[in-house]
Amino acid sequence: MPASPVAPRTSPCGSGVGAIGVSPYEKSSTTAKLPEAEIRTLVIGVFSLYMLYDLKRIIDGGETNYISATLALYLDLFNVFQGLLALLGLGGSSD
Repeated sequence: MPASPVAPRTSPCGSGVGAIGVSPYEKSSTTAKLPEAEIRTLVIGVFSLYMLYDLKRIIDGGETNYISATLALYLDLFNVFQGLLALLGLGGSSD
């Protein structure tokens, strides 16, 4: 019989008794996951708020390094656009 890819789990005291039957390769059915559309909507909302914050810092003069300010604004816009594409199902693969 070939060896299991999962190393045997032991307790901190080394007695060999540990989490029996728990493998990191098994998917747990008790894990609650958010639907993908809710995650994408949350991503769009968070990066929209980042965009507003970055714009406010640029307008109020709080950001003196214009290269980093432009890069931050560009990345915020990119992430919002990527989230919209994923939400509409137009970007990436469906695997």
